[in-house]
Order: sequence, then structure tokens, then C-alpha cells
Amino acid sequence: MKYGAVVIGCSMGGLKVLSQIIKDLPHDFNLPLVILCHMDSDSPSLLPEILARETTLPVHQCHWDMTLEAGHIYIAPPAYHMYVEPDYSFSFSQDPKVSFSRPSIDVLFESMGDVFGPRLIAVLLTGANADGALGLKHVRDLGGIAIIQDPEVAEVRTMPDAGLEIAGSDYVLEDDEIVEAIEMLAKKHIRVVEY
Repeated sequence: MKYGAVVIGCSMGGLKVLSQIIKDLPHDFNLPLVILCHMDSDSPSLLPEILARETTLPVHQCHWDMTLEAGHIYIAPPAYHMYVEPDYSFSFSQDPKVSFSRPSIDVLFESMGDVFGPRLIAVLLTGANADGALGLKHVRDLGGIAIIQDPEVAEVRTMPDAGLEIAGSDYVLEDDEIVEAIEMLAKKHIRVVEY
């Protein structure tokens, strides 16, 4: 199974684990990586600049005239739901909040699941609400891989716990194991289910 993309969702406490994942990605990482981290405001996010310091891979704030490319990292902007379209372009809406959030991890996970099906690797990290759990279930229902940060090590365990309860997971991993699993799946292109 050749995977087509990785998507990561997180909320409260996510910067630390996101920085570790990005820092540990190899310089020749060969999949597009899309990140959605809940924002506290509608102001422009500093997350792309912060994460760009941790990697030599290109890091972008997503916008309308952008399409997914292998080996690039994409950050969802604040205040808009974000979608990936069948032609791998991004689109956005200001539809009502989903799971109390806009941008919503559920919306992005479902959108990317619809595009990539069993070729998607979805990662759910720390957070203080249940956003992402239903989207992760959608990814798994379509045959994609789900990785959840071990709730025991998550800064806020509500989101990983909700993901496990609603979606289950193929992998439940500590922080330093997450990037190893992503890299293994990206390199080997083999679907290995452990949970």
C-alpha cells in the first residue's frame, strides 16, 4: 500500500509534540504533511514560522492557490475550515464551528479521507475537546491508518481519549514513536496494523 499523505490534528498543548515530530522528520520525507492546530484567535498564526525553524522541509501557511506536494508541510490557517479537494488543492469555508472548533480537525480528516481513502495516515494528538474523533473514525472506515498519541503522555488527554473511544486506532504511541511510525509507513508503503 503506497500512502499518499499524512494529516495531523491537535489542540491544547500541541506545539511541543508537533515541534518534536517536525524536527525528527527526515530531510527526504516523501509525503505531503498537513497540520491543523486549534488557534485561540483569528489573528495570523505564527505556527508556520515556529515549525519552519525545526526542519529543512518547506513549511507553508495554506491558501487558495496552493496544492499538495510531496515533502512539503502545510499549516491550516485560523478562522476557516479547511478541505483538500480531489485535485489536491485546498479550499476553505467559514461554515459554523464543528465540535466547537473552526478550523475543525473533523472537517479536515473527513475531507482528506474522502480524497485519499486507504492511502491516508491520520494522527490525533493532545487536546481539550473531542474534535478529530469522528473524523478519525471516517478515515479508518475508509481503510486509512490512525495514529493516536498515548493519552498517558499527552499534555491534555481529552482528545486522544475521545479518538480511542470513538474511532479506535492502529497505533497508540508515545511522542518519540509517532514520527518513527510515520516514517516507516511512508518508506515501506506497507499497511501494518498493530491495534
